[in-house]
Amino acid sequence: MGDLMKTYLRSSWFILSQTYAASPGRTVITIALSLVMAAIPAAQVLAIAALVNSLTGANGLGEVMVPLLWVVLIVGLSGPVRVSCANIRSMAMTRSSAALQTRLARRIARMRPSELVKPATTTAIEKHNRAISEQVSYQFEVLVAGVLEQTLAVVGVVITLFAFSKLAGLLVILVLVPPLVSAKILGKVQVGMWEGLGKLFGRERYLRDLLVREKTATELSGLGTSDRVADMVEEKWREVVVVRDKMSKAMIAHDWIIGIISTVLLVCAMGAVVVGLDYGPDAVAGVYGVMAAMGSVGAAAYSLGDTVQNSPQSEEVRVFFAAGDSRARQRQVIVPTAGHLMGRDLRHRYSGADDDSLRGITVEARNGEIIALVGVNGAGKTTTVNALLGLAELSDGTVSIDGRTQAELSEDAWLGHFGLLTQEFGRYEMTVRESICLGTPRTDVSDEEVWAALESARAAELVRKFPDGLDTQLGEQWGGLGVSGGQWQRLALARIYLRNPAIWVLDEPTSAIDAEAEQEIFNELQRTRHDRITIVVSHRAWTLKGMDRIYVIDDGAVVQQGSYEELMDDSGRFSEIFAEQLTA
Repeated sequence: MGDLMKTYLRSSWFILSQTYAASPGRTVITIALSLVMAAIPAAQVLAIAALVNSLTGANGLGEVMVPLLWVVLIVGLSGPVRVSCANIRSMAMTRSSAALQTRLARRIARMRPSELVKPATTTAIEKHNRAISEQVSYQFEVLVAGVLEQTLAVVGVVITLFAFSKLAGLLVILVLVPPLVSAKILGKVQVGMWEGLGKLFGRERYLRDLLVREKTATELSGLGTSDRVADMVEEKWREVVVVRDKMSKAMIAHDWIIGIISTVLLVCAMGAVVVGLDYGPDAVAGVYGVMAAMGSVGAAAYSLGDTVQNSPQSEEVRVFFAAGDSRARQRQVIVPTAGHLMGRDLRHRYSGADDDSLRGITVEARNGEIIALVGVNGAGKTTTVNALLGLAELSDGTVSIDGRTQAELSEDAWLGHFGLLTQEFGRYEMTVRESICLGTPRTDVSDEEVWAALESARAAELVRKFPDGLDTQLGEQWGGLGVSGGQWQRLALARIYLRNPAIWVLDEPTSAIDAEAEQEIFNELQRTRHDRITIVVSHRAWTLKGMDRIYVIDDGAVVQQGSYEELMDDSGRFSEIFAEQLTA
């Protein structure tokens, strides 16, 4: 019970401090009004006792007017005070929820690429996202309106009740015990529930996104299989319902047990008051006091039990945030030049695979060079790229830049050397300016720099035709402009030009672009090559003619290397791969 109480106290402080940070004024007002509300039950008992006593032997309204007015005022004003408190509390919770979701987004943004590719990470993120939405942000209401308000109300009413019957007061206090025991048991059950729900919600979210994202939604609609994905979503929700039902059934069973115990204690407490006061007029106020105390104790017990039960989820969110705060990523600094990139004897094996995906690959490039990686699908080109970037964990081999290995630099410092354009380039449905500026962590990018990047990517003329230029919203889903795949790819390439790092890694950089624009883009890459190291992955033979060196990768190994002309003269794997294109 000690560890559980520590977890409860830490998570409670986390929730209160987060809500105060998000909305300090409303938090203070909410607590102040809750203190007022906490005094109402005891005040009602005392007012009714005074009214009952004044009614005994009263000869007119004047003799009972004062206690009667007190009863009316307490009962009449408690409603507006409670409603006002609830509304102000709701505003504070809304801001707290927004702040927590923002903090979650920033925590994810600080995570390293090597972390984000792990299934356990995505499961944890989705679990915390749902916990914040469904539980954590609402615990402020339970803590203030439930635990704080009702606990203080219990103290006041029980003290008042002790004036009528000490035994009744003790019996009422015992009502707190069953919910707390239940909360400890259900808390462990709930932790297990959320572990399962995290995976289910993550999968459901992925499937749902397939139905609403333009690219996948269009493809599924054209194939006539959108309903099949909707069926998969339904199946995930069925599994969610099964998991949640187990928790709900356990809670129902616990509630009945608690209810029966509380009823027995209520009967005993009322009997103690009535008998203890010799069945006199004060017994009326005493009975009301028992009922008020039982109500307050019951509410406090359930609220306390609820927060204890949910505290493990709040604690996990707190720890998740704290881990990000303790090792927050520094703002990435773009490194503009590098003399030499060397990947030596690179070996990698994917989790669960029997064989290495990279088998001793060695590649190198110097400043001003353009090298190419070629091979059939699955040969190991993308894995090689990921190894150079430090995104694929090596079982052997080293990657170095100017003699310094990745182990000698932080991940941010290492990635600051690179600009990566993948085959699955991002289609960021923002304004053109926002989309291009995602290429760099700098926040002082001028429009002139954006236009220069667009010019180099052969996208400036396109953007000039947009209705609002750089301020044009992209993406029809958001009421913006629809653009083609080739236009998206040019914008993605513009991000790399804006970033302008020491090492450019371009994985099929013109796969969605027409032949004329493709030639212009490769001509521009050749013209500006002296300022950087350029690595190109390509399936088009003609684009390889200007490369300083071509690495032919097959089954995770480099089987040929040389210039285009050298490889053409050597009948080997290169000729086999590009035979059809070369014949045409």
